[in-house]
Amino acid sequence: MALKKTNYEVKEMGLTLAEAYAFIHRIECDRYAETVSTEVNGEITEQQVDKLKGVAEFYVQNAPRESAMGLKPFERHIVHFNCKANENPMEAAYIEAKGTHTVKEYDEDTHQYVDVEKPNIFNGWEDDIVVE
Repeated sequence: MALKKTNYEVKEMGLTLAEAYAFIHRIECDRYAETVSTEVNGEITEQQVDKLKGVAEFYVQNAPRESAMGLKPFERHIVHFNCKANENPMEAAYIEAKGTHTVKEYDEDTHQYVDVEKPNIFNGWEDDIVVE
């Protein structure tokens, strides 16, 4: 699995890659338990849910991942992610990298902080899945 984008600009190098591929070079996860409370018929029950907190290092290269593993990357990006312990951490990292996140920004007009949706690093990239 990897991500793919056409005409990707590597800003630090001042060049545009006709086809760019982003793939996970390294991934690390820590397991932790989270207590979840649920209410059923007025009765509150608590249960422990095993989760993973992880970090993935993505490489951006101009060759598909089979050819790119030994090459020096054009860019490196770190993505933090969370998932349930029974979910695939690689898939969770790719989903997080392509998603969005919410930040608070100050609105000059209303003089209040508002939630603003921001794209994650690989938002807009497409999946590049090879079926074998």
